[in-house]
Amino acid sequence: MKRFLVFIASLLLTALALAANSPYKTYASGLSAASALGGTEKIVCIQGGLDVACTPAQLATYVGTIPVGTAQTWTAAQTFTNSDILLLGSSTGKTTFTSANAGASNFTLTFPAVTDTVATIGTAQTWTAAQTFAPINASSINITSVTQPSSAGLYKFATNSLGFSTNSVAAGDIDPNQHWRIGPAGSPTITSGTCGTGTNGTLSAASNDQAGEVIIGASAATACPVVFNLAYTTAPRAVLLTPGNAAAVGSTVLPYVSAISTTGFTITGSVLASTSFYYWVQ
Repeated sequence: MKRFLVFIASLLLTALALAANSPYKTYASGLSAASALGGTEKIVCIQGGLDVACTPAQLATYVGTIPVGTAQTWTAAQTFTNSDILLLGSSTGKTTFTSANAGASNFTLTFPAVTDTVATIGTAQTWTAAQTFAPINASSINITSVTQPSSAGLYKFATNSLGFSTNSVAAGDIDPNQHWRIGPAGSPTITSGTCGTGTNGTLSAASNDQAGEVIIGASAATACPVVFNLAYTTAPRAVLLTPGNAAAVGSTVLPYVSAISTTGFTITGSVLASTSFYYWVQ
């Protein structure tokens, strides 16, 4: 009889111990307020070998904290609020990554598998490798800048007009009616006292290093040197002359180009006074 009573007492003590360590006897199918991780429900947690009651907020504090001192490998896509990724530079300044996507569509930016620098559209870029672009037409490139390029390239200087430059100087343009003008805008010069003794020869206002008109003074002259606004890299192959007035076609004029160099050319003739000539440099 004593052994039976001892057995019954042991069962009672075991039941009391289990009841003390397992106070929750039912299972919840869902926690309605736990989705915000701030509900008042209690969740069974095992801590130090004992069952204790935890709140959703307490679990979030532990589960939602990512160790910042170790590298992490994400096995699923992560979604962040726009502009919530800030990358520190070498100092305290940060670069914020922002998406302009204001709709419901998803987009993909693909970065090449290279160690390189990403170019942006709002700042000047220095390309260290050849770039391939689509043919220049209305659908591929829209040139809107009205500022001449700093070195060489195409630029839009007026409505429906296209210009091009080299070495930071305008080299020509195409007007709205598809007429080409070749050569820099600056005019050549004539040294004072030449192209007519006592009176200096002149060049028409539209003249440049490629083409123009030389107007020789009324005084006697047999030579008229023209100095280019900008020197050629190599001397031109030829300078073509066309009479600009009746005096230039006189039988005694006999005009010709006596010298061509990188810096200019010289018109020579027996009687050049009061003549004018159109020239074309090639």
